[in-house]
Parts: sequence; structure tokens; C-alpha cells
Amino acid sequence: MGDMLNQQYRVFTRNGEIVAAVSMNALLGCGLNGDIPPRLFDPRLVYDPAVHRWYAAVMYNVPDPAVICLAISAGEDPTGVFYRYQIPLPSGLIGDFPLLGFSDDKITVTAIQITRQTLNDAGYGIWICAKNQLLSNEAATCGKATLSGGVVIQVARTLMSLADQLLVGFGFNTVSVYKITGMPGSGQLTLGIQRVSLRSGQAISAPTFPAVEQRATPDTLLVGSGASGAVLRNSSLYAATTEVCMASGDTAARTCLRIVQLGGPQYTTVTQDIEMVQQGTHVFCPALAISAKGDLAVAYGASSPTISPSFYLTGRKSGDPLGTLRTPILVEAGQVPWDIKNNSADIMRWGDYFGAAEDPVYADQLWVAGQYSTTPHGATDLHGPARNFGTRIEAIDTSQIQ
Repeated sequence: MGDMLNQQYRVFTRNGEIVAAVSMNALLGCGLNGDIPPRLFDPRLVYDPAVHRWYAAVMYNVPDPAVICLAISAGEDPTGVFYRYQIPLPSGLIGDFPLLGFSDDKITVTAIQITRQTLNDAGYGIWICAKNQLLSNEAATCGKATLSGGVVIQVARTLMSLADQLLVGFGFNTVSVYKITGMPGSGQLTLGIQRVSLRSGQAISAPTFPAVEQRATPDTLLVGSGASGAVLRNSSLYAATTEVCMASGDTAARTCLRIVQLGGPQYTTVTQDIEMVQQGTHVFCPALAISAKGDLAVAYGASSPTISPSFYLTGRKSGDPLGTLRTPILVEAGQVPWDIKNNSADIMRWGDYFGAAEDPVYADQLWVAGQYSTTPHGATDLHGPARNFGTRIEAIDTSQIQ
């Protein structure tokens, strides 16, 4: 298994032993060795079981045009050779929060686009690349689409046979299903959209997420949607996002989770629409994985005036009543408040390091990863004197859950 942070790519055995660790510069051939590590940020790593390859991406905004650095493993060995590509953004834009998805014949990268000078929203960029070219280390033919802002776009990992690339977009009490058909360079690449209404639950319309409180400090966190991408498996499309909810009896609006399962021929039938709302507590940054039997795991973060930023896990068995989740499990408790400002801005961003994945060998096994606050450690860099967060990877054998 592998994981990526802004500075490093690591490969582990199933028992947690590190077998390889290299810098992000070395893996992706992106950036300069003299760069301060945070200039490469928001890394993503996915495994495509149909072709036994690893795909990695990271954002690099220093040059103009900014680029998404993409690496494709030459084989199934995550410690072996990676083919390197760079996807440029339009000049004058920078990117944030790239995501990776794939289908039978496409590898798709998405990123939030922001104007470099004014930091205004410039929509979601979607780059659709010919999979066979990337796997063969050939010059890649990629199509480009831009979706207007106001929705949270997630590209799907396709774990069944389908040439179309699906994406999910969350709006207020709505979800949009985007379908990309055709091949890049063929002149017949098309993007279709169908919107689906979700139930009116405890979610409220809000222009931004509220400040997230922490234990033992007046400092608050800035969190985003944090979603790690959608999953298409067993003819169901799953996705999750962070929303804003007003829980019954609560004194303030807080972040909450929304998880949907879509089915039907066009994936526009709502099979499940689940809100996870906790009175007095912010929950955020969900990442989900689906087993071959349809069991669901959701990794997420939580923080409140009585909880330091922590890593939690919930989910459901395929036979559980629809619309329900199991009681959350604390995977790793936050130890101290997060107090590192984001560069020179007075912002304490949190939650970029949550992820989930399906095991390609064991059908009942899922993997989750999450972020939690720790006592300070590490070296001085642009973010401050030392890091005070950690990450943890956890394996889940769903066959052992009753």
C-alpha cells in the first residue's frame, strides 16, 4: 500500500513496514529540489485494479501556467518506475484540491481553478486523458472541460466495466451526475449532465463553511469538502461531501456529512441519502470505499469545543437498513489544538489527509486513512516551527463485522 503527503511518497507492506520512501519531487519530477515542500501540495494516489497500476497527482502552482503533476506506474509495483506527465492549467489560474478517477479507457483529473491575482473562483477544471497512452508512456491526448463553480465535483473510481467516466457534483439538496463519453482526440468527446433532487434534511444553505471550534483554544479550523472522490461499483454510484447543518437543539450551524448512493440505468435514482449530523460537533472531510459485497466504510474528521481534531470511522453493512450508518469509531484521538497558520494568511486549514480505498486482492477488506492533531514534531519550515499533526492508515475486514 502507498500514501502521499506534501513532502513524501511512502510504500508499506500490509503489516505497516515501510519499504520505500522518496520525496514528491523525485516521484513526480515536478518542482525544484530547492522548493519549500508545501509548493507541491494536495497529493492524490489511487490504484486501478483492472490494469494493476498506480496513479498519483499533485498540484504545483509556482509556475504560470500552474500544472498538475501526474505519475503513472509502469507496472503493479508501487516502488518501481513511474511515467511522468504535466497537465497545464490556463495561464493566470492556479489550482487546488486535484482528484483522480478512471474508467475502462480514461484517466481523469479534476481540480478547483482560482484566478492567480484576485483568488476568484474560476470553476472546476476536468482533464480527460486516453488511458492506453498514459499506460504506455506515450504523449497523452487529453480533452478539457470546465464546470462553473458552486458545486463540489468528484470524479469516480470505476470498479466495474464501463467506458464512460462518471462524476458527481453536490449542490444544496441536489446532486448532479456528469457522464463523459467518447475518446479524447476523436472529436466526439461529450459531457452530459442530469440533476437529481435530494431530501430536505438538516442541511442549510450557507455561502461558506462555519469556523470549526477546537478544544482548549479560541483558534478555529478552516475545512473544505475534503471528499476523496466518488466510487462506481456493482452498478451503484457512491459519493460523500461536507455540508452545513443545523442540528435539532443545537446552538449554531456546524459542518456535517452527506453520503449518497445512486442507481438506475443513468445513476439518477437515489437509493440512499444519508446525513450525518452531530449536535455540538463538527464532522467533515469524508472519504469512502465500497467492498465487493457492497459494505461501506467512511473515514472522516471531527472537532468541537471538547474534541481536538480527530480521526473517526463509520460505515454500514450492505444488509443494514437503508439510510443508516453504524455507530462511529474513534480511530485516533487528537491530542492538542492545531495551531499552524497557512503560509502568511491567518488561516488554519485542516483535513486534506483523509482517504479510503478498496483492497484489490481481498474482496472484504477496505483501507482508510485520516489526520489527527499531535504534539509538535518535525523540522522548521514555511508553516512554522514544527508539525503538530499525524496520519494513520487502518485496514477493515468487513467480513468480521456482524
